[in-house]
Amino acid sequence: MIKVQNDDEDPELGYDNRHVVYRYNYATGEGPLCHFTPEADGISETYNLNTVLASFTAVQTGNQPIRFHVYAGGETEPGTEIYNEEITVAQNETGTNVWKEIDLSELEAAQGMTGDFWVWLEVVTTGADRFPQILGNAGEDWDDQHFYTWDGSGTPTQSSFYFQMHARVEEATAIGDVNPVEIPASWNLAQNYPNPFNPSTEIQYSVPRADHLTLTVYNLMGQQV
Repeated sequence: MIKVQNDDEDPELGYDNRHVVYRYNYATGEGPLCHFTPEADGISETYNLNTVLASFTAVQTGNQPIRFHVYAGGETEPGTEIYNEEITVAQNETGTNVWKEIDLSELEAAQGMTGDFWVWLEVVTTGADRFPQILGNAGEDWDDQHFYTWDGSGTPTQSSFYFQMHARVEEATAIGDVNPVEIPASWNLAQNYPNPFNPSTEIQYSVPRADHLTLTVYNLMGQQV
């Protein structure tokens, strides 16, 4: 596993050695699948998935479409799909050491994630050369499996190659851990302060649940103020 830092100091996860040799011409409806394991790679339990990066061969001509999928969860196969979008890989976004970046920072489902996630690039073009074609190299003996070939259903097929596919994540704090507020156990009306006062005072109260209420003030003569 490679863990590098980008300019913003967000961890970047990838499971390759960046030595590119091959390009992969998948059948229409199939494509490379990568299993990311942030917690196992030293990322905190809760994180934001901000960017996915992939490197494609420059052999393609013009701009080419590909369908981009992200799945949250799943230890042996993709879990719940949280993103499905056809994107365009431009000619100037291809080539060795050139990365196509997909921004997910505005995707609500990609923020505050826990557990693993999967990224699948589905080929949608037809013909002899079905571009875009992801770059990669022959596989190495990994302690765990990260690369697969998939057609969107069933158990993914383990790949004997690794792909140039990375992800940038931002370690986050779970929403429930941010400034937790303790709910009062009972109704309470505190003494006003200051007292006596002129021209204003503050009255604090607490309620054990969300509710509509009215606070009415009377003077010593029983008149509503």
